[in-house]
Amino acid sequence: EEWAPERSETCFPRIVVFLTWQEPVSLVLLAANTLLLVVVAGTAGLFAWHLDTPVVRSAGGRLCFLMLG
Repeated sequence: EEWAPERSETCFPRIVVFLTWQEPVSLVLLAANTLLLVVVAGTAGLFAWHLDTPVVRSAGGRLCFLMLG
């Protein structure tokens, strides 16, 4: 739970910093995650809609849902 800088004989307590919801980085990560989840869900929906077509069957058929999951 402690660390020391190089060539130092003094130890300091470790400080753990978490992202808060007010930081722009966390909002960007949340937006990117949501966008990618929508894209994956849309792809799964599109594959389910066209499950019996040759393109979806050649891409793996029902196995595509496992890969998307």
